[in-house]
Amino acid sequence: MAVRKIDDLKPIYLIYGKDEFLLEAAVRRLRSMFEAADPSLMDVDVFDGKQVRGEEVVAAANTLPFMGSRRLVLVRNIDQMPASEHPPIVEYVANPAATTCLVLAGSGLAKNTRLYKALETAGALAEYAAPKRRELASWVAKAVSEKGRRIERDAAEALVAATGGDLRTMDAEIVKLVAYIGDRDTIERADVAAVVTTVVPPIWTFLDALGARDAQGALGSARALMLAGESPLGLLAAATRRMRQLVSAKALVERGGSDGLARELGLQEWQGRRLAQDAARFHEPELADALRAAADAEARMKTSRGDAGLVLERWVLRVCVPSDGSAARNG
Repeated sequence: MAVRKIDDLKPIYLIYGKDEFLLEAAVRRLRSMFEAADPSLMDVDVFDGKQVRGEEVVAAANTLPFMGSRRLVLVRNIDQMPASEHPPIVEYVANPAATTCLVLAGSGLAKNTRLYKALETAGALAEYAAPKRRELASWVAKAVSEKGRRIERDAAEALVAATGGDLRTMDAEIVKLVAYIGDRDTIERADVAAVVTTVVPPIWTFLDALGARDAQGALGSARALMLAGESPLGLLAAATRRMRQLVSAKALVERGGSDGLARELGLQEWQGRRLAQDAARFHEPELADALRAAADAEARMKTSRGDAGLVLERWVLRVCVPSDGSAARNG
């Protein structure tokens, strides 16, 4: 939502997405626009979708502004509003008040609901999807640019690696970096090293990226874990166990589908579903090759034939990048 002036806002929006930080940032920008026009926020009403009735939302939206030209009516957690409270809002969407900006914010709405369909017809949808791993450095550069500074590409990538790619953490670190460089225009990699505290990702972040054949994510997580003291041999052992699980999952799925996979492997249902999805990204010969290469990498590490971290990274690339050099499959 690139609107900068209150009068240019649409009468209604559904702001949705799974990333809480991005949703909060979007709502904060909207509120700041109204706060700049009237610090008392007399023309701002905020409701919780878990508690408010649809009729109350519509009544607030139909109220004329008191101090300025527009009112802001914000309903948080719209995804948690009972469907029985939707009808008054559905009717309102068809003929919204021109003097109000009604914002429904939450993780999302079921696309088969009347409310979602009405909002879609009105062109009121604004999705805030978290950037993909390969897009995070660009996200950092944009966030820094909005603060009137620049950041070198390798510095942006170092910030992503140090924070594990968490948007909220990166935003907080960018504020610190801007203050640290003072009058300088550009944030450099040395600044990131001096200011940013490295966040150690959990090991499952590495394993999930490996299963998704996300080479950049797997390498970044592995490097952060090794910097924090995790041994390359320990990471390889965990990764080898995951590869064996993928072999079992692929065999079970091909034998009779994914039903019962989690039970067979002693996992929770969501873990079983994730494993089945990841197994579909590999051909059987690729999984067999990954296990053979893991045994060879383990032998190299134990006999000190080469840098253990580099051995692990080469193995990760072998697993994630298909032998023909094409992009990893999505199953």
